Amino acid sequence: MDPEWKERIARYGYGINVTTALKEDLEEYMETKIYEYIYENFTNYTLWSLFQEEFKGFTIKDFKKICFAIKAKLYTYLLKRGVYITIYNNRYTLSKVLFNLL
Repeated sequence: MDPEWKERIARYGYGINVTTALKEDLEEYMETKIYEYIYENFTNYTLWSLFQEEFKGFTIKDFKKICFAIKAKLYTYLLKRGVYITIYNNRYTLSKVLFNLL
């Protein structure tokens, strides 16, 4: 594992305080979790449970702060790895889909 990712994973091992986190921190947190899920090859119920645990406390507003491309990456990974997830569209935004998955 790349040392940079190892350091990020260690930094976010106990989650993130979403109330004090900046937009950049939230994006880095989500990118780190995506990397960790891919590295560990989590699937199905385990992946869904991890997502729920690690993004507990996030609100729709928190998800809205994160760049669309990063949210789309997480959405696609969850979908491809066996997590049932609703399709998003203009009326049912990606932020709302991820929030409701919690």
